[in-house]
Amino acid sequence: MVRDATLVVELPSDVTASLSRLATVTRRGPSALAADAITDYVTRVEADTAAHLSEAEWQVEKERRNAFLREILKEARRRSSGEAFDAARSQDFLYDEDGLPG
Repeated sequence: MVRDATLVVELPSDVTASLSRLATVTRRGPSALAADAITDYVTRVEADTAAHLSEAEWQVEKERRNAFLREILKEARRRSSGEAFDAARSQDFLYDEDGLPG
């Protein structure tokens, strides 16, 4: 069972007066109105924060992906220039240090 918590909040007198008037008009208690307002605020700020974090994480992932693609392009250019290709050594990964199939 989730228990509610009690929170003491100091408000400016004009806000307290407005809250009292709103409580009278809506026939709800000032505490219930304040709880609704705080809940709405926290939910909205939490969602905004999560959106910003997701955007920041996306930017980091985008940079990591772009760096990876730049490395691939760099290697492709190097290979297409013919300087890196050595047909005599192209299958070396298949054999161990003694020249036997690994």
